[in-house]
Amino acid sequence: MFQTFKDTGILRIILTGVVVWIARLAVLFPFLNENGNVPSVSVDGRIPANVEYFFSTFIAVMTLATLLGVVYLFSRPTTASPAQQGAAIAIGLTLGVALMDILVTVVINGRGFTNWFLNMALDYSPLIFIPLFVGFIQQRKIKG
Repeated sequence: MFQTFKDTGILRIILTGVVVWIARLAVLFPFLNENGNVPSVSVDGRIPANVEYFFSTFIAVMTLATLLGVVYLFSRPTTASPAQQGAAIAIGLTLGVALMDILVTVVINGRGFTNWFLNMALDYSPLIFIPLFVGFIQQRKIKG
């Protein structure tokens, strides 16, 4: 597995994760209120339309940025199998984005690690599944 990281370029993978994180962060800014939070529940108990739009946009941008990052990372020839490369990319992207999230959310903003972990589980699904599926699809194409 370490050879796969070396072939693909662990620094390249983590930097791609940071770019995905920045794209995700750029989507967040227009939706922040004056307290620096995304308002999630209105006074009458419903989710406001702008919050629904935010989450839809957030997941779409996260998925698109991850997909573009995976295409970029798979473009480099490697000795590893595509499935191994997909697993390495999934681990590296998740690590890159998680490190940035932990730095900003836990260290700088002082929020708890448990709170961060519970709120971020769904956000990381594109980072994990897209590289794995691309790797497995390419692996099946090779064996085809």
